[in-house]
Amino acid sequence: MPRPAREIADRVRSAAEPVAMRQGVRLVEVNVKTTRRGPVIECVIDRRGGVSIEACESFSNELSPLLDVMDPLPGSYTLEVCSAGLDRTLHDRADFELHIGESVEVQGTDSDGAERAWRGVITDVSDDTVGVDTGHGKASIPWKQIRHAKLVIDFQNHEGQKNRRPDVR
Repeated sequence: MPRPAREIADRVRSAAEPVAMRQGVRLVEVNVKTTRRGPVIECVIDRRGGVSIEACESFSNELSPLLDVMDPLPGSYTLEVCSAGLDRTLHDRADFELHIGESVEVQGTDSDGAERAWRGVITDVSDDTVGVDTGHGKASIPWKQIRHAKLVIDFQNHEGQKNRRPDVR
């Protein structure tokens, strides 16, 4: 009986986390998918300043032999390693900390429970809140009020993005 995708992803994550630490990247997600070409194990990585194709290749080259020994899936599969992307969703505190100084859009509720959106630059992250400079002042957004957050590409303020992804201009 085949293993559930979540169990396979967890096993792959246990092998991939030490690789990520050695290579100075953050393992954001591990997904197991079925495609027309067969099963795919996808590892999504990120780091401050972005992830180059060479970083993905290096991560794949180090992880692949470990997975060959682990044999997480019966038969053949494809290992894909990719960047989290320029406009990626931020899931947790570590994601926000990694992207301090970058543009973000946060959707959630205000203190009265009304729908609210904030757009600006992440300034700080604490146990209780995320700080966002909206250009009209600083918003301290409590974690419990955040429903969705993602990085945004600010083409109007390219100077603020200059140090973000050195491999993308």
